[in-house]
Amino acid sequence: MNTPLSDLALDGLRELCSMGAGHAVGALSRLLDGQAVLLDVPRAVPLRRSALAAELGPGQFVAVEFHVQGEAAGLLVLLVPERAALQLAGTLLRQQAPVMGPDAQDALCEVGNILASSFLDAWARVTGLWLQPSVPRWLHGSAGDVVMGLRYVDGEEPPVVLEATWAARANPVLQGRLLVLPDGETVETLLGALGLAAR
Repeated sequence: MNTPLSDLALDGLRELCSMGAGHAVGALSRLLDGQAVLLDVPRAVPLRRSALAAELGPGQFVAVEFHVQGEAAGLLVLLVPERAALQLAGTLLRQQAPVMGPDAQDALCEVGNILASSFLDAWARVTGLWLQPSVPRWLHGSAGDVVMGLRYVDGEEPPVVLEATWAARANPVLQGRLLVLPDGETVETLLGALGLAAR
């Protein structure tokens, strides 16, 4: 898909992202013993990896990456700043300030599993498509290392990035992002399921 998506198509993808992310943060709230998790208005933008890494800025990040399997293809990524990732893992493990060791990694991958499954379940109900996440893949490092390390379908940049930013009312505030990076055929499939044209 080389031509830009129409405004109507982008609006449809944003709404679809909102539905999936809303379902996912509901699951996250339950994991956090009912803490409120707020969701910003999702966005759908053409964005290359280098631009996404520049947006994230300095610091260390954790990403849990899933390949979307079934009747669509792409990546679904839980992306969290390292400090927030340690805090989230500590909350789940009932420990204070854990190091980013195997227990923390396992806890964060399980969070990713739950959020990815909840996200794709919502999409499946709306679109009628069969969708499920792969096993998680762990990434940890600078924004550039993490984002450039994402394994896109066929190694190509996605035509659009769907992004939902969430924040939990913890102390300090927990925050992170859910990213969906679909391939070109999947964008067409999703829009078709919504009764929309790409252009």
